[in-house]
Amino acid sequence: MRRRTWLFIGAGFGLLIPFLLNVLQHFGPWNVHPSTFFLFRPGLFLLLPFEGVLGRFPGEPQASFLLLGVGNALVFGLLAYGLRAGFLFLIAVLSVVVVISLPPSDAKLQGRFASQKLRFERLIQKGKETPLVVRISDSEIEDIYGRKYKFSERQDLLSPESWSEYQEILDSIGMREGLYRSAQTGQMQFMGHTLFGKIGPIGTLYGYVYCPAPSQAQGIGFLPCIESKQEWSKVAYRYKRISPEWYIYEVFETRSLSD
Repeated sequence: MRRRTWLFIGAGFGLLIPFLLNVLQHFGPWNVHPSTFFLFRPGLFLLLPFEGVLGRFPGEPQASFLLLGVGNALVFGLLAYGLRAGFLFLIAVLSVVVVISLPPSDAKLQGRFASQKLRFERLIQKGKETPLVVRISDSEIEDIYGRKYKFSERQDLLSPESWSEYQEILDSIGMREGLYRSAQTGQMQFMGHTLFGKIGPIGTLYGYVYCPAPSQAQGIGFLPCIESKQEWSKVAYRYKRISPEWYIYEVFETRSLSD
């Protein structure tokens, strides 16, 4: 095909894809993750410098969405014009990157919980044994007073052996980002993140939330514990109950001017 034909193919793809992503995001059976928005809406980056200006005008969401489509058409049109058949290979590569950057499915997280339940229970037990610790990662801990300590620093909150056990269990259940514990309620949140990072232009944070039965009646703490619903989802945050006191959750950013 001639370059002009590829130009129209790329422009048409770039114009259509933001509309399809928004339809899936708001009406589809699953959430569109940030990696998809990041990779398939390059026109967004052309608009970011003008976000403040656009926000001053009436009808800003509609205008932003229209300009996003035009910017997307321009970027993908030029790419198709230059790459021609290679444009199809580029789209395939971007699609593969999206797939490998997705978080684990609900079924996989539930299966991990079922097979590693004793390790989750051990973390709950250890949390009760170290009530002054509210956050633990592989390199840092934080106490109830907001004081933070690196692994190499001297502190009396955790012994090196206890910290190492925390790290070993968190790593084995795939929650390498660590945990938060509410000293007030005993609720705990365990966190992992996708291949390309945490919350941000391409990352997703996911994990488990533990809500002890007494804390659910208090109406405070982590969102799943406060609401105590079976399942909830709204654009960039969702959770699902997997047992009376346990939830899985997912949180991310869409990076959209029109969402």
